Amino acid sequence: MASKLTDADYLALADFRYSLRQFLAFSEGEAAQCGLTPQQHQALLVIRAALPGTATIGHVAERLILKPHSATGVNGGAKVGHGAE
Repeated sequence: MASKLTDADYLALADFRYSLRQFLAFSEGEAAQCGLTPQQHQALLVIRAALPGTATIGHVAERLILKPHSATGVNGGAKVGHGAE
C-alpha cells in the first residue's frame, strides 16, 4: 500500500522543483553566453564526465534522455570528446 503525501511533502517537492528550474535557467544562460544550446552544453558535460572510451552516442543519448539518432545531431558539427582538437 502506497503512503499518502503530506502537505509538507508537497511543499518540499515544490521547493525542490523550483530549485531545479532556477539551476536550469542559470545553466542555460551560461551556455548561451558561450554560444552553446542547453542541449549542447549538457552533451559536453556528459562527454567530459565519461570515463575514457565510454562516451558513445548511446551513452550520451541515454544521459540526455534521447534516442541515439537524435543525439548524433546535438554537437552541431563540433568535434567533441577527450582529446578532440
